[in-house]
Amino acid sequence: MRTTLDPTNDAVFKLLFAQPTQQRLLIKLLTAVLQPAAPIVEATVLNPELGKELLQDKVIRLDVRCRLGDGTLIDVEMQTYNHSGLLERLLYYWARLYGTQAEEGAAWRRLCPCISVVFLTHDVLGNGVSHNVFEVLQTQTGQRLTDHLQLHLIQLPCPSQGPSNPSLDHWGRFLYSDSDTELQELAAMDPDIREALDVLGMLSRDPSARELAEARLDAQITRNTLIEQGRDEGLEEGLRRGREEGRQEGRQEGRQKERLRLVARLLRLRFGDLSPQYVEQLSQKSETQLDELAERLLTANRLDELFGE
Repeated sequence: MRTTLDPTNDAVFKLLFAQPTQQRLLIKLLTAVLQPAAPIVEATVLNPELGKELLQDKVIRLDVRCRLGDGTLIDVEMQTYNHSGLLERLLYYWARLYGTQAEEGAAWRRLCPCISVVFLTHDVLGNGVSHNVFEVLQTQTGQRLTDHLQLHLIQLPCPSQGPSNPSLDHWGRFLYSDSDTELQELAAMDPDIREALDVLGMLSRDPSARELAEARLDAQITRNTLIEQGRDEGLEEGLRRGREEGRQEGRQEGRQKERLRLVARLLRLRFGDLSPQYVEQLSQKSETQLDELAERLLTANRLDELFGE
């Protein structure tokens, strides 16, 4: 049993690594993941804020964005929900962070590398590999196009791949373990983990940190429950139609109805009854468009913002 706060809760993860006093800890985590040729001496967090109003937003990401001393941008996050489109979403977030440099007016030749580091509580890739690194490569020769794109996906449930990177193995076990005994064993063999466990222990004794963690967990449970409920209803409908008709279209229609029913319910909870005009527009949206609308509805103030009026 683990008595400390759970760092797979993204609010706890951010409290642990995003505060200015924890820069050393963040550098040690990044060093274990990236294994850079030169030591990382600076990692300035660009978004250290963590207010309760953010935690109650069910769709907001609590990532840790930082800039290294050489200008490299790094986005670190904990991802606990294995939803459809997750990999595409992670690539989009990388692209959005990389694009902020152009918005700041940087010349193309002065753009800096951008790296995403994502800790996953599922074997999302289905390959059983703990540390997965993705780059842009020439498919025949393996030549790397540029060092500006790297995605590190660390699948915490997967076993380590041997002794090549024991430091990352220790960090993965620290983040994912549910045993105080294992945490103490890790701390005894690795001073970096001992420091991280000390900080986590202080957070766990802080009532305000516990309140933030609980608020975030409540928001995530609410969101996941709604999604799972809609998915179950949609799959049941799809399977029923598939049995009746014997065609794949039944499952596809079930998934479409699942999303439509869930999004309509969320819209009514947020804005009240929908006019026939909005009901008609909603029924014409694709699965992807419905997913995008669901992502945005909790931060929208008016219906017409969601329907492009």
